Order: sequence, then C-alpha cells, then structure tokens
Amino acid sequence: MNCPTCGKKLAGTGKGPKSKTRPNRKFGGVLCHSCTERTIKLKTRLDEKTITKDDIEPKYQKYVQQVVINTTEKPKRQTKKKK
Repeated sequence: MNCPTCGKKLAGTGKGPKSKTRPNRKFGGVLCHSCTERTIKLKTRLDEKTITKDDIEPKYQKYVQQVVINTTEKPKRQTKKKK
C-alpha cells in the first residue's frame, strides 16, 4: 500500500487481515508518518487561526477536515443508574 498524498510505501502494512497489519495511530494504514505529522500540524495551525482553509494544499484538505471532525466530537459518557 502507498500513501495517497506522497506515494511512499506505508510501513507496517503487509499481508494479512487489516486489524493485524494496521498501525495503532491516527491515519494508521492510510497516510505515511510524514504526511500524518504534516496533517496534524496543519490542523493545529488552522485551529490557532494562523492559516486559513485556503492555505492548505488540496491533497491534505480531506485529511485535515477529518482530524477537525474527530477531535471536536466528544465521546458520549454512559452512566449506570443505581437501583
């Protein structure tokens, strides 16, 4: 498998089921390390308002948007009712 943004071969992906070959990190098995790092930096700069969405390269916009969506959603906390 190759990184869709830069074309590098993804490390840690090989033969076998996806759950066994996918690294446990953000965009694991999708983006290479350097593109993941760049995406997170762009997301941070976007949140700090040092850049705008227009400043982000088109090949990274899709992934930056996913990071923004994933970090703004808070997981629902389930509470157990005592009887």
